[in-house]
Amino acid sequence: VTRVDPDKAYDVHLTLGFEFPDTGEQLALEVRRGVAQLHQGIPEGTTLKLTMDKRFMETLLTGEGGLVKGALMGDVKIDGSLLDIKTFLGCFDFSEEPFGLTIR
Repeated sequence: VTRVDPDKAYDVHLTLGFEFPDTGEQLALEVRRGVAQLHQGIPEGTTLKLTMDKRFMETLLTGEGGLVKGALMGDVKIDGSLLDIKTFLGCFDFSEEPFGLTIR
């Protein structure tokens, strides 16, 4: 479960694109003034992007994998500033609560 932390995200305006070559899907999550918006596709001009197979994304969502380890192992390609990605991810509170995960 993730929640936007309005205090941490208030002065942030960043978009992180997600590309899944194995399924052909592209999504983006934009954080702007404490609000998160999901986009179908990656908006033009997006400088932050993670490229990975959907299966690796599943390991991130379940906590079995990590972004840094995935990058080092070649499971995820990172485009853009690592500092900006850290800022982007810092806008969220990642809960330890279990959650239901549905993957298509």
